[in-house]
Amino acid sequence: MICLNRLFGFASRMVFRVCQESTKFRQPLKVVSTAVLATIPLATPIFCSDQEENRPNNSGLEEIKLPEENELSLRKMLKHSSYNTVDSALQILLLTAAAISEASQKYRECVGNEVIVLNQELEVKSLELNDLSIALRVEAKEADSRLQDLVLLMQFVEKLVEAAAEVSFLTGAEQHSFALSNAAHDAKRQIAEELEKNKQVETELRGLQAKVIRKTETEETQETEIAIPDPVDEQGQHIMHNNF
Repeated sequence: MICLNRLFGFASRMVFRVCQESTKFRQPLKVVSTAVLATIPLATPIFCSDQEENRPNNSGLEEIKLPEENELSLRKMLKHSSYNTVDSALQILLLTAAAISEASQKYRECVGNEVIVLNQELEVKSLELNDLSIALRVEAKEADSRLQDLVLLMQFVEKLVEAAAEVSFLTGAEQHSFALSNAAHDAKRQIAEELEKNKQVETELRGLQAKVIRKTETEETQETEIAIPDPVDEQGQHIMHNNF
């Protein structure tokens, strides 16, 4: 009797395993297992269910939950669409501000190199320094041109950000709108600081350029005076200039 009991218990557990692994035979196996338990009271109880929550998840994948019907309204979809608009506007805003900061630093570097060469020109007269100063001036002009292109781009980016902030506010995404507006304000302040630094180095550069020009004019005047000989009379005597 004990052996028979164990045999039917083992058979019942096997039925339970097959019931878990196969959906196709779940309902018939449920009936068979119930019949076995009804005919053999001492057998091990078996419980089989058709409910999905009791089915073990062996795949390790999370179930995809569909949105509720109220989440699919036009108002809700407009709000979620404004999230993507704000993210895109914020991304191009930050990238443009970073590009302006990088181009501004490159421009100041070129101007700084030109300032160093001009300081050397004030002390030593050299054609090599003059050629180097011209080359650096061209490089600084190209860097300033790239910077001005980015500054012009930023003007259109600001309009885009302003429009995105307005759209997100009107669609109910007030927090995203405020966050985007704050980011735009910080970007403007950062760019203003960079442009102010550029003005400072430009002022120093113009002052040195004016000094170099005055020094060059003075040297040219002195060379001209040395090159012109004193006038002589018919007997070959030098004529003395009357300084009074």
